[in-house]
Amino acid sequence: MLAAIFCIIIGSHFTQTLGNKMDWWSVLTWQLIIGGLALAVVASMQAWHSPQIYQDAFIHFDTTHLMGLVWVCVLNTALGYSLYVWLLQRMSVVDFTFGGIANPISGIICGGILLGEAYTPMQYTYMAGMIVMSLMPQIVNMIKARRVAHIIR
Repeated sequence: MLAAIFCIIIGSHFTQTLGNKMDWWSVLTWQLIIGGLALAVVASMQAWHSPQIYQDAFIHFDTTHLMGLVWVCVLNTALGYSLYVWLLQRMSVVDFTFGGIANPISGIICGGILLGEAYTPMQYTYMAGMIVMSLMPQIVNMIKARRVAHIIR
């Protein structure tokens, strides 16, 4: 979980940095290619370790599963990630940080209200960690700005 949060922070930083040098569509394309290759490597290792799961998935594949893959791959991943990268180039750090905080908080609230989820203390700890980690880019930028201001004086 923490590794995923760090990946989001690092990826967002690189996306904003590269967005100043490249078109947003190029940044998106390269991130999807690199991310897809990383997932393919991990999935290949898991398929080598537990091939029966993948064999069962191929045997029971039908149009319902195909529609699910289209939904996840095209609508959720491609469209959602395209909008994410496009907006990331146009948002301030404050706006982006608020979006990073609003997402897990809305997920927690919706899970509790709509689905009646009951969370354990460990899950609350993870949730707090997600919120704190989403604030880290803003905190790091604030520390850098203070250092620069201190050096200039």
